[in-house]
Amino acid sequence: MRKLKIIKGITVNSTCLKRLVTCCLFLSFQTSASVSTLTIDEKDLLIYSTQNSELAKRSQSDLFNFNSLIESSLFNANQLNMEIGDAKALNFISELFKSKDSRAPIALANYIKRYPKDALGFQLAAIELFSQQKYQEATLALRNILQSNPNYTPARTLLGIAWLMLNENALGIEQLKLSLATKHTDPLAIKYLAWDALRNGDPVQATKYLQRNLQTNGIPTTSANLMHLELAELYRQTNDFMGILQLFKLLAENPTTDMSNTLNLEAISRLFEAATEMADINIARIANNKLTHTSAYTSFPSQISRARLLGLESEFSKAISLLDSLKSENQHMERRRVLEKAKIFALQGNANASSKELDTYITSFGEQVTPNAIREYVQRSAALGKGNQALNYLKKVYNQHPKNAYLGSVLVESQIQANDLVGAQTTLDSILRTSADFAPAYYQRGVILYNLGENENATQAFRRSLELDPHQIEVWLALMGSLHDHRTHSHTSQNAGKDHQSLLPVFDEAIEKNPDSSELFYEKGITAYSGGELETAKAAFDRSLKLSPFNLPSLVMSVIVRADLNDELTNAQKLSDVLGVLAPENPAVQDAIGWLKIKAGKPQEGLEHLQSALKGMHDDAAVQFHIGIGYQKLNTIDTSVAYLLQALRDELPTHLADAARQALNTMQPVGQKIVEVKQINGFGVGDKLGTITLKDTKEGLQVTAQINGLPPGNNGMHFHVKPTCEAGIEDGKKVAGVAAGGHYGHDHMMMEMDMNDPIHMEHMKNMKPKGDLPPLLTDANGSSTATVYGSKLTLAELRGRSLMIHNGPDQDGKSGAKIACAIID
Repeated sequence: MRKLKIIKGITVNSTCLKRLVTCCLFLSFQTSASVSTLTIDEKDLLIYSTQNSELAKRSQSDLFNFNSLIESSLFNANQLNMEIGDAKALNFISELFKSKDSRAPIALANYIKRYPKDALGFQLAAIELFSQQKYQEATLALRNILQSNPNYTPARTLLGIAWLMLNENALGIEQLKLSLATKHTDPLAIKYLAWDALRNGDPVQATKYLQRNLQTNGIPTTSANLMHLELAELYRQTNDFMGILQLFKLLAENPTTDMSNTLNLEAISRLFEAATEMADINIARIANNKLTHTSAYTSFPSQISRARLLGLESEFSKAISLLDSLKSENQHMERRRVLEKAKIFALQGNANASSKELDTYITSFGEQVTPNAIREYVQRSAALGKGNQALNYLKKVYNQHPKNAYLGSVLVESQIQANDLVGAQTTLDSILRTSADFAPAYYQRGVILYNLGENENATQAFRRSLELDPHQIEVWLALMGSLHDHRTHSHTSQNAGKDHQSLLPVFDEAIEKNPDSSELFYEKGITAYSGGELETAKAAFDRSLKLSPFNLPSLVMSVIVRADLNDELTNAQKLSDVLGVLAPENPAVQDAIGWLKIKAGKPQEGLEHLQSALKGMHDDAAVQFHIGIGYQKLNTIDTSVAYLLQALRDELPTHLADAARQALNTMQPVGQKIVEVKQINGFGVGDKLGTITLKDTKEGLQVTAQINGLPPGNNGMHFHVKPTCEAGIEDGKKVAGVAAGGHYGHDHMMMEMDMNDPIHMEHMKNMKPKGDLPPLLTDANGSSTATVYGSKLTLAELRGRSLMIHNGPDQDGKSGAKIACAIID
C-alpha cells in the first residue's frame, strides 16, 4: 500500500460551469469598488446575488474550485487507505494536466488500463471529462469508483455535481446528501447543498448545512475565510445575530487581527452589526474600535451600528444626529435608517417620536408591504403602548388582501399577543377557508387551544400542521409541550424524569423528518438528561455538535453529561478547553468547567469556577448540587449538606437528586432522625408544634409523633418531594406548603392516569403510593403520640424531602389543606 502525496495545480476549464455560475453565487452585497461601501440589501432574497463585489468573486471561485476537490480526493484516499497503483505516475500525470499538456488524457488512459482498480485514476478521468463538458461520461467513471469504494466521498460529491450539470437536480442532491452520511464529509458537498437550499428559498436549511463546515474550518481567531462570511450572511438572513457573535467574537478580541485584510474587515463589520442588534455593548465597542481608521468605518452599515451603539450608551442626541446625516437614495437603506430612528427614540422613552418614525417606515412600502415589515411595525408599536393602532392597520391591510395567508398569519400572531383569542380564531377560520392546507394556521390554532387549556385538541392541531409541513421545528417543540404540559403535570425532580422519557419517541419522529436540526438533537439531549438517560443524552448532544460544532449550550451539556458519567473525561476536557476560549465569563460555561474539575479530582479549582457560576445563575439547583459535591470532596460536611439541601429544594434531574441524597447519607449516615414539625399557612412557616421521630425498622419506616395543636381525629400524612415547608402560588393565590412539591411516589402514578376516567378515579381511592402514610390520629385536645409505619420506605431515600400533615383524612385520593410540615435534612 503506497501513500500518495497531494497533487496540486490541476485546473479545469471554468467555461464548463457557466450554467451554474450564473445562479450559484454566495454573498449578497451591492456593487462596490471597495469593502468600505459593501452593504446588505434588505430584500427578502432567496438566493445570494451579486455583480462585481470582490467577496462575491471569491465566493464564485471558491464554490467551483476543483483544485481543492482534487486535493480533498487524495487526502481522503490516504485516510481510507485506498489502494494506489503508482503514486509517482499519478503525480506526473497531474503535472501534465496543470500545464495543459495534450499528452495528459492519453497518459491517464494508459494509466487506467494498467491499473483498472485505481479509484484515483478514474477520479482524474472524471475531472478531464468535466473539462470537456462530458458530464454523462463523467457519471460513468464516478459510478465505477463508487462500486468498489462506496465511502469515497469526493467521487460521490463530484457525481452529485455532474448530475446538477445535467439538470438532474434530484439525483445530484441525493448524491450530495449521501456524501454527508460518510465518515469523511466533503466540505464542497456541504456548500452545494447549502446552495440548493437557498435556491429553494430555505436559508434556515442552508445555515444548517454550511455551519457543518465549522468542523474543518473552526472559528476564526486570527483570520476569517470565505466560508465564515458566507455563514455569517446566512445567520444574518435568519436573524441569528448570536451566531455571528459566536463566530467572530474571538477574531475581534485578538489584538493581532490584520484589519487590512478584506475578509477580516467584513467579518468585524458583521460582528459590529450583530453586537449592537444583541445589545452587547462590550463586544460592540471592541468591534467599533477595530473598525476605526479603516475604510469600513464610514460605510452605511457601520454608521447604522455606530448609531445603535450610541443609543445603547444613552447618547440619544448623537445617535439621532448621526442617523439624520445618513439619508440614502436607496429605498431599502432609507427604510432601515428610519426604523433605526424609531428604535432609538423608543430606547430614549420618546414614544410619540418613535411612533411617528414607525408610521413613516410602514407607509413607505405602499402596496408592496411585506408580512415581515408589518410584524416589525406591530410589535414595536405594541411595545410603545400603541398596539391597537397597529392592530387596526394590520386588519385593514389583511381585509384588502384576504387571500394572503402569510399576512393573515401575522394578524393572528398579533391577536394572540393581544390575548384576543376570539379574534384570532375568526382570522384563522378566514385563512383556512381560502388556504385549507396552510400549515402555519394549524400551528397557530394549536397555540390558541393550548392557551385555553385544551391540550388534546392542541395536539391534534400541531399534528395536522406537521402533516402538511414536517420541517417546522417550532411546531415539533410545541407538540411536545402539549403532550407534556408543565401546567397540568406535577414535574417533581423524582418523577418528571420517567414522564420526560415518554417524549423520546416523539423526538425520534421529529429527527427522522429533520435529521439536520441541531436544535432537535439538543432538546432531545436535555429531555433524556432530565430522565437520567445519560448515554442517550450524550449521544444527542454529540450529534447536535456535529451539526453545529460551536453551539454553546450543546458544548456545555456535552461536558456536564460526561462529568456526570465520570466517563470520557479526556474528551470532556477538550470540549471544556473550547468553552474556556469561546465564552470564559458565561456562568453556564463556568459551571461545566468547575464540575469537570471536581470530577477530575481538583475540587478546590472546581469550586472557584462554580462560585463564579452561581453569581451569574442565582439559586440554580444544578450549580448548588455541583458545589455541594465539591465541598464533600474537601470533607467540609456542614457546607456540603447546606448546598445539597438547597439544591433539592428546587428542580433537579432525577439522577442528580438521587446523587444528592446518596451524598447526604454518605456524609451523615443515620438510622433514626428527629425532625421539627411547624405550623404552616399561606404566609409561610409558623410556630413549632412538636417533633416526629423517623426510624428504620424491620417493619419499615417507623413514624412516631410528639405533636400538639392539630385538629382532632385522623389527619392525612405524606412525604413530599422537596425539603421545604414554604408557601407558594397556586391558582393565583398563596397556598401553604406548595413549595414542597407533590407527594413523593405519587405524581408519576397520577400522570399515567386520566383523572377524568371513573375507573382510574375509583382505582386511586384504593391505592397507597409509596410516600403516603396511614393517617395520624390526634386526640380531642389536638395532641398526638401516635406511631404509624411506611412499609416500603427507608430514611435514606427521604433525606432532602419533607413530611406534610393535612387537615383531615384523605378522601377519594385527595388530601385536605396542608397545616403542618417538617423538613428531613
